Amino acid sequence: MSEYSFSDYSKDANITACYPTNRAVEYCTLGIVGEAGEIANKYKKILRGDNPMDDNQRLELAKEIGDVLWYADRLSVELG
Repeated sequence: MSEYSFSDYSKDANITACYPTNRAVEYCTLGIVGEAGEIANKYKKILRGDNPMDDNQRLELAKEIGDVLWYADRLSVELG
């Protein structure tokens, strides 16, 4: 099995990138903030007791972390 590098991830993320190129930095920055906010909101609900910290909640948090990673990658590319 071959290793999947961050460079590979970045190439794959580029395939799904669809945003206004003239506002790419702003778009990606706001995307990171929005997705990080979703992580915080989901975890807040866990702390409040709305949802138990179970495998389902861990998966939901992991999905949001993946979204943050996608935006961070795209922002790093846009910044050169």
